[in-house]
Amino acid sequence: MGRQAEAATDLQMEAEIYSYSKSKGLFAGISIKGASIQVDRDADSAFYGRSDISPYDIFTGEGIKAPPIADRLKATLAKHSAPQK
Repeated sequence: MGRQAEAATDLQMEAEIYSYSKSKGLFAGISIKGASIQVDRDADSAFYGRSDISPYDIFTGEGIKAPPIADRLKATLAKHSAPQK
């Protein structure tokens, strides 16, 4: 006999997603999850308006400034990553 329960939400912590299952008998399962990061140099060049931009430059912020369109994302990340009081 097996039981499993899960709870999840979305990025804004507004969605409530619940799952519960109960099963009897012989069963087996496997789950494989993965992710990869790939560099799109054309998109990076178009976004930053520079053809010489590298992933290192973007991640370190050395010598570059993000375009104004990124201000909203940066503000949201700062708001949600601020230490809780």
